[in-house]
Parts: sequence; structure tokens; C-alpha cells
Amino acid sequence: MKNILIIVILTAMLPASEIYKQVRVYSDTEETLSILQTSGLDIDHSYRVPGKWIEFAVSESRIYLLDETQLHYDIIHEDLESFYAS
Repeated sequence: MKNILIIVILTAMLPASEIYKQVRVYSDTEETLSILQTSGLDIDHSYRVPGKWIEFAVSESRIYLLDETQLHYDIIHEDLESFYAS
């Protein structure tokens, strides 16, 4: 019984794999970039078409930060790990 309890506790302590989404935010202006940066989103490794849109990865647990910006965005890939694995 003690061994089962230890296994359950250790399993619960393992970090869960974070799911990352690729999102495209429309209106790639200096103001948009400023809003994204001040919201706490990491856009260092982004892909941009200047003046049109910016794409970057955001974790499922931090997508709420993007929602709070009220910027228009689309989710390009729901799960980047699965996308690159295929």
C-alpha cells in the first residue's frame, strides 16, 4: 500500500507537458508589438509580414494573455508538437 501511495505522489509531481499553439495576430504595427510585449507574451521567435500580421507560439496556459489584449488573432496550429511530429 505504501508503495502505491509513493507512486501516485511521484506521478502527480511530474510536470505536465505544456501544449503550445501557433497564433497569428493581425495588424503588425509598432503599437501591436508594444501591446504584445507589455502583456507578457514572448514574441522573440516570431515570424512577421510587416504591416499585415505576426505569428508566434503561445502556451495553452498563457493564451488568456492574448485574449486580454483584445487583438484579433487566429490559431494556426492547435498543438505545435503534434504538427511537427506529423
